[in-house]
Amino acid sequence: MDHNIDHLYAAFITRLAPDTLKPWLLSGRDDLVVVDVRDSDYKYVYKACLPSSINIPAHTFKDSIPELLNKYPIDRGNSKQIYIFHCMRSHQRGPSSARKFLRYLLLHTECGKDFTKIPKIYILDGGLKKWNHLYGGDKRLMIPLIQN
Repeated sequence: MDHNIDHLYAAFITRLAPDTLKPWLLSGRDDLVVVDVRDSDYKYVYKACLPSSINIPAHTFKDSIPELLNKYPIDRGNSKQIYIFHCMRSHQRGPSSARKFLRYLLLHTECGKDFTKIPKIYILDGGLKKWNHLYGGDKRLMIPLIQN
């Protein structure tokens, strides 16, 4: 599979513009799983996150995929989840985590035998940095982290 995996990544993982995601989040869609894979910068840079996003640090992401799928299964009955990955800029950790996610689906789920079962997988273009630049002043779109 390895020599063809890059073609699968290109076919099933796409960039998502912030202005496309914005109305999805504001509408309260319940089929979105926004995965923030920032590591230590999660708590210290911007001290905020996208609405309803979950933080799974990139360095633990691969081992966390089964738990993610258990909590947010691909199949929602009449529809599929939409998975959106991002890190600070969506240059390294976000794309890498999206690829790990797709690879896991292909190797460990029915998606490997039936590509029609693969959910939509996106990488937020520009990551949290661009999102904050565009929407940082909108408390509906940048949720402050609760500090312990």
